[in-house]
Amino acid sequence: MRIVRTSVFASDFLKICPAGQVHSVYRRTINLLLDGQLLALQADGSPLSPISLLTDAAAPELAEPGIRPGDPVWVTGDMLLIGSTPAGVHSSSDPDDTVRISFASASCTDLSLAQAGSLSPSGLPEADLMLLRSTLRQVLSSGSSDGFAGILQDSPEISGDLIRLAVSSRLSEASRAAKAGDAGKTASILCSLIGVGTGLTPSGDDYLCGVLAGLRLAGIHTAAPVPGSVRTDLSAEQLSPGLFSALQSTIPGFLDRTGEISRAFLLCALEGQFSEAVVSLAAQPAPENVRVMFDAIGHSSGRDTLCGIWFALTGSASLDPV
Repeated sequence: MRIVRTSVFASDFLKICPAGQVHSVYRRTINLLLDGQLLALQADGSPLSPISLLTDAAAPELAEPGIRPGDPVWVTGDMLLIGSTPAGVHSSSDPDDTVRISFASASCTDLSLAQAGSLSPSGLPEADLMLLRSTLRQVLSSGSSDGFAGILQDSPEISGDLIRLAVSSRLSEASRAAKAGDAGKTASILCSLIGVGTGLTPSGDDYLCGVLAGLRLAGIHTAAPVPGSVRTDLSAEQLSPGLFSALQSTIPGFLDRTGEISRAFLLCALEGQFSEAVVSLAAQPAPENVRVMFDAIGHSSGRDTLCGIWFALTGSASLDPV
């Protein structure tokens, strides 16, 4: 097995962390915990994220070596060794059960949104933002209504779903606070959604990652909020420039509400590291391409992320005209 593709973020981490352990094992992913950082060995064809180590193994083959949670992991040179001991890392001919995974020839992709396409520190040009809003509206107005997408679509399916009804109410409240320029209140409401939903990355977490991405795309992720200030002069398509800083300070206090895998993605998002699909948005792909890329991410994770980006670009928790 070889690692054939990864992110610059994950590659750099492998260079400085010598050891760890297997965190969890799934059919398409083996999560490794190295010095507190989660990295994910993934099957061939998986979407690329900041923590991805994409292998040349198909999903069934990825689980075949018998790797188990708790197995030791060692990084030596350009090789990952799983199940080895310090004394056994020096020889590839040792008659043991060590799984050796080379990353010598892995290609690296920079998934920092700040480095994406034509994105400048001030975000996308307004004309590009208008085009991106139009693209998101097309993508989110059709297709699956799972996760938070049904809330944006105002789908009849959520009428009997008490959790999504409660989330809908919270998002509407966040939208009102955002449009009033109250960054602190907006951040608190959005962070209360951390851990809401099912799966390894709950919908609330994916949504918040999308909000953080959208704020960078809009170029409102650098200014610090003025304590106690509430702006009332913002248009529907402008959020308070202090929202990003408010989220930076608020998110850490809510991370114990979710699992380690989702925490890893939220921490990456705070550092400006996102999935390849998110980073590609700066290049303005066609709506159908956006739909395909994001529908490939988890059960509803991709669309939940797009919902968060929509909120950041419009200040709206629905697809109604803004």
